[in-house]
Amino acid sequence: MESIVHKILKDFKSGSEELLLTFLKGVLTSRKKIEKDELLKAISKIIEVHPSMAVFYRLMEETVKTPEENLKDFLINLTRKVEETPKKIAQKVHPLLKDKKSILIHSRSSTVIKALRELKKREVNFKIFCTESRPGDEGRTTFKELKKAGFETELIPDLYVTKLSDNLEAILFGADGVYENKIINKVGTYSLVLIGRHFGIPTFCFTSSLKISNNLKNLPRTNELFEEIPLNLVDHFITDE
Repeated sequence: MESIVHKILKDFKSGSEELLLTFLKGVLTSRKKIEKDELLKAISKIIEVHPSMAVFYRLMEETVKTPEENLKDFLINLTRKVEETPKKIAQKVHPLLKDKKSILIHSRSSTVIKALRELKKREVNFKIFCTESRPGDEGRTTFKELKKAGFETELIPDLYVTKLSDNLEAILFGADGVYENKIINKVGTYSLVLIGRHFGIPTFCFTSSLKISNNLKNLPRTNELFEEIPLNLVDHFITDE
């Protein structure tokens, strides 16, 4: 388990669900018996280095509640849930996006990217504008991944969005955490939500239900990279449940 944790501690590029999946699969494929204390210590180390990732707080909560003899089944079911999330989101959102011609995506969310890949399998084919998402420029990675998936994509400066308002039919983004009727996500998301409301462009938040909890008291709510967005300002909040 130590090698798995070490790998995750050094990874500052992958999304929280990608890291969670790496952790779960690593623990399950290890030949060592899964011990609750060791698992909790490993999760604590990850939280120390990645304190804004809500999924690991949820993993901690659920692990504490799960009897040690049921841990393996719990982790197997959780792995299946994480893997199925993008498919379930794509199924829900398909009727709402299937006729769109162009959409905007902010920052990088593995949930959003995987859900769009699922939509591509359903022959949904719109043009995607990707914000650069400064600071950090995660949008550049999103642009490359969606282009590789077969979408027509264009990378744009964050402040260029209003110039595209007549062409955009949806604004999509993920979430790092959801609690107390607020979403926490990459800085710039709040501005895009307000732009969407001003110009009548529907906004969509795709996120795993694992990121939703009012018990996430220790999750950093804001820093230079993240901000809070009132949930009631988002037109469509789409999860796997």
